[in-house]
Parts: sequence; C-alpha cells; structure tokens
Amino acid sequence: MLQGSTATFTASLVNPLAKELTLSWFVDDVLSGSDLSLTSTFSVPGHHAIRLEASDGVDIESADYTVYVVPTDIYVVSGDEHPGQVCTFPYWTWERATTNLADALAAADTGTTIHVSNGLFRVTAELAIEKGIAIEGVNGAASTTVCRIGGRRLSDTKHRIFNINHPQAVVSGLSIANGYLNDQQARGAGVRIGGLGGTLRNCIVSNNYMYANMYTYGAGIHMSAGLVDGCLVTVNTNATQVNDTTAYGGGICIAGGVVQNTSIIGNCLFENCNPPKPTSALAPGAGVAVSGQGVLLNCLVADNYSEAAAGGVAVVSGHAYLTNCTVVANRAVTAAPASGLSVSGGTLTAVNTAVFGNVSGTATNEVTATAQCMHCLASDGTFAAGNENGNLNGNASVFADFDAGDYTPVRAGTLHDAGIYDPSWMDGAADLAGNPRIDHYRRGIGLVDIGAYEAPYIPTATIMFIR
Repeated sequence: MLQGSTATFTASLVNPLAKELTLSWFVDDVLSGSDLSLTSTFSVPGHHAIRLEASDGVDIESADYTVYVVPTDIYVVSGDEHPGQVCTFPYWTWERATTNLADALAAADTGTTIHVSNGLFRVTAELAIEKGIAIEGVNGAASTTVCRIGGRRLSDTKHRIFNINHPQAVVSGLSIANGYLNDQQARGAGVRIGGLGGTLRNCIVSNNYMYANMYTYGAGIHMSAGLVDGCLVTVNTNATQVNDTTAYGGGICIAGGVVQNTSIIGNCLFENCNPPKPTSALAPGAGVAVSGQGVLLNCLVADNYSEAAAGGVAVVSGHAYLTNCTVVANRAVTAAPASGLSVSGGTLTAVNTAVFGNVSGTATNEVTATAQCMHCLASDGTFAAGNENGNLNGNASVFADFDAGDYTPVRAGTLHDAGIYDPSWMDGAADLAGNPRIDHYRRGIGLVDIGAYEAPYIPTATIMFIR
C-alpha cells in the first residue's frame, strides 16, 4: 500500500445468531472505530498494527494484522559523506535515510521515488528493479556514482550494476561504473534493460567490463526494450577470449528499444584469442551493436575501437534505424565490413546521419553498401554523385573542428540545412547540444542539418531606413 492510500478492513461474523458483540478497531493502539468495517488513510509510511477486538460482555476475542505502507519517497545518503548515519526504516526523510541502495529498493514499491544524494555508493550485488520504481541522483551523474566493489581477479565478486525490467522503472542522474561479467551469454555489465522495458536517463555508464569465452552482449548497456535517453556511454570494454565466438557491442547492444540524445564514445571491443585472430569479423560494433529492432535518434557514436570488426554501429541481425546521428572517428582492425555503419546481417536505414572519418584496417571505410541511406553525408567517394536519395560526400571542413572533436556543422558546409524535415518529432525538439533542432522554417518546412548537431542559427538582419 502506497503512502497516502486509504484501506478498508471488514470483520465477518462466523455465527450471526450469536449474542450481540461489541467491536473495537485499533490502529497503532489507538481506538479508531466500532463498526463492522474500518476505513483508514495512512499518511505515515512504515508498518502499522491493526487490531480488532470483539466482546460479548464477558469474553474478548481479538485478531491482529500488520499493514506495510510504502513511502512515496525514500532517501539514500553516502556512508562516506555521512559517517554515523542513523538509518530508520523505511527511510522516508533525509534525516532517516539509509546508506544502502539495496535496502532502499527492498523498502520501495511501484510509485516510489528513491532520491540518492552526492557521493560514492558501493554495491555487492546486482540492483534489480522489477517494479515501477524511480531511482534518481538528486544532483546528477557527475555527483553520484554507483559501482561494484572489486577488480577483475578471479576471486572478485562479478555482477552488473542495474537490471531494469519494468515499463515504469526509471534510473536517472547516476554514474554507473565497474560492473563486471564473465559469464557465457552475458548481457550488460553496467545496465541491462529487460524485455518489459524501463528507462535509463541522464546517466554516465562507464568503465564496465565483460570477458568470457562465449557470446557477450553490450559491456555498457544491453537492452531488449525500453529507452536510453540523454546518457554518456564511455570507456566500456567487451572482450571474448576464444576463437570463433562473438562479442557484440562495446558500448551498447540493442536487441530492442530506443537510444536517443546519447553519446557513445571511446568504448572498446577486443577479441583476445590465443593464438591472436585480429582479422576476425566476429566481434562487431565497438560503439553499438544491433541484434534485433533498434532505433538511434540524435546520437553521437565516436572514437570507439574494435580490435576486430566495425568500430561504430554494426547490425548483426534485425533492423537498425538511425536518424540525425553523427558516427565519426571510429576504428576497426578488420578491413571489412565498414567501420562507420556496418551490416553483416539484417538491415540498416540511416536518415540525416553524418558518417565520417571511420577507418577499417588502414583505409577509410564509412558505410556498408547494403545500408539504406537517405540525406546522409560520408567521406568523399562514398556515395555516387547525384544519387537519388540525397546523400552527400564531404570532408572534415564541414565540421566546426573535427580534429578537436567539435562535430557541429559549419553554416557554409554541406551538412547545413541538408536534412529531411520530420514534424513528428523535430518541432520543439533539441539537438544533442540542447539547441533547437528546428530554428527556422522556409515556406512552412523546417530546415534541419545532417547529424546530431545543428549549426548555430544567425537570424537574417532587418535594416529599416527612416526619413
């Protein structure tokens, strides 16, 4: 029962022909009613004692019941920041806060928000969220970190950080780090979002690690459904140790769901085989691997590295749909397939997406030929001149400062105003930097740039002459 809820308790007479009874209802030892039914609203969370007494004037019989009232808000503080904290169940104020995230989850239920203060929170087991619970870092991911204790030795405890599997579950404003899995068929060392979905929002998912001798999927995040929104997924590593096995996704592996407004940067995919097998194509997608139905919207996939194949986005089965993404500076050791947008199975559609500076082997290799691209830009020579899908070729000068990692389009370049306008999501939306996605219209049509960023808008000046 959630805090603020109203409950009704009803007594049943076993023998209605018995002599007249006097009923007395007590809530926490306070006389609260004398009818067959008692209705009470519980505004204070915690355990409450309900007692019914029945008297025939001579004897008294009683029945006891305990009701747990779930807090609408639970608070968690860092034990490092608050030594000597007195934790009072069910932790419904900052003064009564727990220092243990697992205890907070155990006290919560659908409708609860768990507020987590600044600091480092060490966990010794996976945090599973299978109810409609929200966990939020109150001051954002830069201030609040949840991490596994230990390193990568065989004796260390191995577990992911969060396992989200409820459509109303939300984890936001946290840095999620040091998850480690070495199981066969492992999924998501940092975060796993299961088939029932859930949301990961405004989080940093970093330094999570997978190492196994069989299939591994998404060192940072694995998702079967749900939403990843406004996150940074960085410096996660997926490694497989046996020849002819597969590792999918250094940063994210998408079996289903949507990733939007997210940067996937600097993740690694290794095939640590013995003997080495650097030409294997069985470890694709250092940034993102898609193995089902996946959508990437307004995302940056940059500077990811695969010791095998496909440094940027790889589709191994199913279908990937990218719109207004920037896929740049990814690298793979294997010459084929492409290191920007790679298709080794399934299909890929990219719209308004910039794919540039991705290297496979020793050569630039942006897009697999089977990828369906519309109004995309890639390195010179990628697309046929005058192609009917509006695709463009370009060089580094179309970005504000490619070498420094500033992938904002320049206003005079071919990325600017070259995309397809989609009013179903663009009106009122922001680009990856938070600037308006559509900042001006022409004859009612929004003008949109290619890629995850919009060039700064400079309004046309109006000069008035007054005589």
